[in-house]
This record gives sequence, C-alpha cells and structure tokens, in this order.
Amino acid sequence: KLTGEKDTSKTLTTFVTFEPPPGFHGNPYAETAGPNWSLQPLLYEPLCDYSPLPEREYRPAALESYEVDGKTLTMKLRSDLKWSDGSPVTVDDLMTMLYLEAGRSTLWQVMESAEKVDDSTVRVQFINESPLNLNLLLPNFIMAPTKIYGQWADELKAYVEKYRVWDEANNRYKFDTAGDDVLANITAEINNYKPDAINAALYSGPYVLKGMTSAEAIFEKNPYYYMDIDIQKVRAVRTQNSEAFA
Repeated sequence: KLTGEKDTSKTLTTFVTFEPPPGFHGNPYAETAGPNWSLQPLLYEPLCDYSPLPEREYRPAALESYEVDGKTLTMKLRSDLKWSDGSPVTVDDLMTMLYLEAGRSTLWQVMESAEKVDDSTVRVQFINESPLNLNLLLPNFIMAPTKIYGQWADELKAYVEKYRVWDEANNRYKFDTAGDDVLANITAEINNYKPDAINAALYSGPYVLKGMTSAEAIFEKNPYYYMDIDIQKVRAVRTQNSEAFA
C-alpha cells in the first residue's frame, strides 16, 4: 500500500504482440488479427485473477464470489461491471462466453451443464471433482457481449446439445465428427466478424484502445471500469523479430 500524492500523468510503456493495421480488428475470438492473449488482460476483465504460487489462488474479479461444492461451481457476477459503452455486463453475457468456449477449449468435455440460476448467478456442474476444472474456467475473460455474440452462442449451444457424446474410454464428453462441418461453419462466421477495434468493439477491462499504428497501441482508462486505476494510460509497443529491427 502506497501513501502520499500520486502522479497519474505518466504513461506506462510495455511490450505486446498484435497484427498491425489495417488487418487488426476488435474480435477477440478471431485471434489471428484480433485482441490476442497479450492484449486481453488490458481490455477484458477475467472472472478471477489467478496465481499458482505460493499456492493456487483464484481472486474474484468480474465475479463477486464463487463457491465450489464437490462437482458444482456457483458463480455470482458483480453488479457494477459494465462494458465500455456503459451498458451492464449481465449473466447472459457470462452464458454467451461459456458457449463460445465450445470448440475452443476442453471445457465442454469436462462440464456436465451450465445453468443461469438468476440475474446474478450461474451454476456449472462438472463431470468429476477436480481442482483442474477451475483452471479451465475461472481465469477466462468476459469478452462476449450477448448483443453481439449471442447469435453464435445460440448456434454453439445447439451444437453442444446435438453433437456432444459420452466418451466411455476417457470418462468425459467428446464431439461427434458428424458435427465437424457445423462447427466449422460457426467458426467461420465468428472469424468473419471484424469490428473496428477503436470505435465498434466493447471492452470490460480497465482500458480501451484509443489508437494504433504498425509500431504501437495506445490504451486509456475505460471510463466505466468499476475500479479506480492509478495508471491512466498505457503505451504498448509491438514486439518485432530481429529481421524487422535490422
């Protein structure tokens, strides 16, 4: 904890990686040219901050709280979390995020179900009791507003319900190859969505993107972020290979 006057005029400079303009866009689910792993912590709020050391810890961020009871995970969403346009982040957005993980991760292979309990709560049922289940879910970022990505979440929900089958050999779910074309079509639709990262994309994290060149990106404080942050501006320099430096 620091005391005394704070100088908020400074700009933090760091390194990131991104596809330079004009290819760059604001869809984090099309990471080839969208906000990738190095930009997402600046732009989106995780369900929980995660640290493996000195012991495994999940500290609620977008979540107000979470509770684990055997194979059941109950998550309660913060009530003051907002997108960068001022609209509230809702449980529906959380459900949209969960279904967008189908085809992207192994989450729906180890998860039995996900249920919206009420306007602040989602309950997830896992197949087996394991601390690794939390690793697949709690560090994920809130980055899929339903008003934009909900159509694809609905299609992926139908995909999960129709093509997910039990894998007896591995004691988990798998997806029937009969649904490969369905998933490929949905993925293509998502990848084709390329909003302007500065003027059209929505962010839930501490910063919004304000400018970008082929060399750097400028981030400024999200005016609707639920916490006060002391670093008001971030200059993110794009990493280059040795050939580009030369």
